[in-house]
Amino acid sequence: MNKRPGLPPNEPLAGSGRRPWRWEAAIKAFFSSGRSCSHSLRSRTDTPWVASVVTAGGTELEQRVEVRTEELQQTNASLRSTHVELQQAHDELAALATTDPLTGLPNHRSLMASLDKELERGRRYRHSFATLFLDLDHFKALNDSCGHEAGDTALKELGIIARASLRGSDTMGRWGGEEFLALLPETTQETTLLVAEHMRAAISAYSFNIGGPHSWRRRCLRRYNRRSSISQSQ
Repeated sequence: MNKRPGLPPNEPLAGSGRRPWRWEAAIKAFFSSGRSCSHSLRSRTDTPWVASVVTAGGTELEQRVEVRTEELQQTNASLRSTHVELQQAHDELAALATTDPLTGLPNHRSLMASLDKELERGRRYRHSFATLFLDLDHFKALNDSCGHEAGDTALKELGIIARASLRGSDTMGRWGGEEFLALLPETTQETTLLVAEHMRAAISAYSFNIGGPHSWRRRCLRRYNRRSSISQSQ
């Protein structure tokens, strides 16, 4: 009878010249023995079925690690994509909060923030700056004569012309309605007057595109000129 502990009775020993173990019985004996798993593995690593169990366990663990790693990579990619989308949404909201939707120029809120910064900088470093207020004459007459769409077009084009008359370091924005404000850092009074005159001349020489058929534009402009004359006389 077989005397090796942990093996079923009447099972032949490996290497004894007799028929080999049945592997099912050997695995059952291995897991049902009273010894610890680590001790059994150390004492029987030279046995083929033990090596198979260790190899199978290692392969399964590697597969689980690979699957988990792939899941984490997909999660990280999704988080990065979500972060980019949130940043874009934040930038869009910030732009909406500080940009005039009609002209694309800084709005009243943004102009006030820029003005506060320039005042603080001027007090700290004793630097001068200038502001220019622009108002489109007889804008109500234009709206009444040609419609609000023509008025919106005039405001857009006025913003483009006025901005083109300034330096890159200057700020041009819509103060409200038909009023615009330009902020000119590091500018003296004499230079400010020259800039204002240059801007006025550019706006005066510009032919605003109010759209519509030619005959409609002529009637519209006649009504506008008549209303403007009445407003000016008053």
